[in-house]
Amino acid sequence: MTTNNPTVLFTAVSDSNPYHKLLFEALEAKNVIPVKGSESLFLPLTRSILHNSSIDVVHLGWLYPFYHVNHYTTSTILDTIITVGRAFWFCIDLLFVRFVFRRQLVWTVHNKYHHEQRYLRTEKVLNILVSKIVHVLTVKCVSAKKEIKQLYRIQDQSKIITVSDGNYISAYPNDVTQTGARDELEIQKETFVYLFFGLIRPYKGIYELLEQFSKIEDENCELWVVGNPKNEQIEQKVILLAAQDDRIQTVLEFVPNEKVQYYMNAADVLVLPYRDILNAGSVHLGMSFAMPIVVSSLGCIPETVPNDYELLYDPDQPHALKNSLREVREMNLDPIMERNLRCAKSQSWETAAEKYKSIYAGS
Repeated sequence: MTTNNPTVLFTAVSDSNPYHKLLFEALEAKNVIPVKGSESLFLPLTRSILHNSSIDVVHLGWLYPFYHVNHYTTSTILDTIITVGRAFWFCIDLLFVRFVFRRQLVWTVHNKYHHEQRYLRTEKVLNILVSKIVHVLTVKCVSAKKEIKQLYRIQDQSKIITVSDGNYISAYPNDVTQTGARDELEIQKETFVYLFFGLIRPYKGIYELLEQFSKIEDENCELWVVGNPKNEQIEQKVILLAAQDDRIQTVLEFVPNEKVQYYMNAADVLVLPYRDILNAGSVHLGMSFAMPIVVSSLGCIPETVPNDYELLYDPDQPHALKNSLREVREMNLDPIMERNLRCAKSQSWETAAEKYKSIYAGS
């Protein structure tokens, strides 16, 4: 059991991601003290506890930084050996935390596996081991709970607790009108704008989106692809595909928080054509800007959007994305925008923090 005011060590904290900022603020309001984990390569969790003995709970997020290496050396074989070795020592680190220091261990499962799908065997074994070592796993929705239980071979379903994310309404400025945003981006008033927004990676369906959009015969629309490509290879493929249709605009760079509103408010609809996903923060972001979102019905997405959501589509159905892009063009989007904003407002970081505090106290 922990104290009423537990100190919680969080791992893999990103200063550029508002997820942690919003969660930490909500936890602090509940008298939980969040601290960032050590970045050291060897036994980082153990070193963090030795450095700060007041830590009561270690809350794991993405595990990849603890073991995953890519192009660390000039040899793929050597990279694999280093990855396996780091995974082994990460498990030792966790065992120290639980059985030597007797701290609570919580793991929030964000993904089923790494999106680039490197070292899948190592990852599968590691995830199963970590799920056995930790006291509690948290997931974002009921669907994820079922999937993770089966994937990680967890016998005790009560070990997995559902804690949904809150919204991003307070995370970004949002005071520019659609007219003001379009003036800034030099978009014509009468143009119908589709927006793909976020870190650009293949699992998000970006290549399919570019190909399917180009098949739509409508000169009065544009597709804006906005975000930072994961690597140069992805960037070059996006540029090549976009160059085949002059209705496609690309802004292939990181977008500062203060600029996000211009793209969100200039667009008519956000398009998130995921091919493989468990959780999707971009859905929360889009709804926080009251955006209609054409999105695939995977993972937690159907439980994140409003009930009976009109713009969900099955990515395994042929032409489903192209048909959805065409259909949304003819829809009255105002009611969808209102429903999405209401749904976003109902998703509270305060509720998430309250659940986490309960987990810290009773895990």
